[in-house]
Amino acid sequence: MDGVQGKIKTFSKELQEKLLEPRCPLNEKKQLLKYLVEFEGSSATDPAWDSLEEQQQKIIQYLTKSKMEFKGKLLELVKIDQIKAARSNHRDNSISPLLSQFIDELCDTVTQSLPDYWALC
Repeated sequence: MDGVQGKIKTFSKELQEKLLEPRCPLNEKKQLLKYLVEFEGSSATDPAWDSLEEQQQKIIQYLTKSKMEFKGKLLELVKIDQIKAARSNHRDNSISPLLSQFIDELCDTVTQSLPDYWALC
């Protein structure tokens, strides 16, 4: 009996890893969740909830990474603008395109991630 239980646990772990892959299609995720719920049975963990939490963490990590990259680029531009302003009376507003790019990137991330995340809820 232990051999069967071990195989079920191994297979269940493989399904969980597949579920957490970022490019796994929604229909496949739903099917994997059905299998996991059947395998886990009365387990203390909920595979659907675990998957949602993992996806949430990945989205937050990506958004945070994007924010930090934007801050770095912004600080660099501010320094360049201060140097240019010191050399001339004319001020170039090069921050607007960077801000626009940052907002577009955040929107793309959310619009790509949220529908699947919402559908699994």
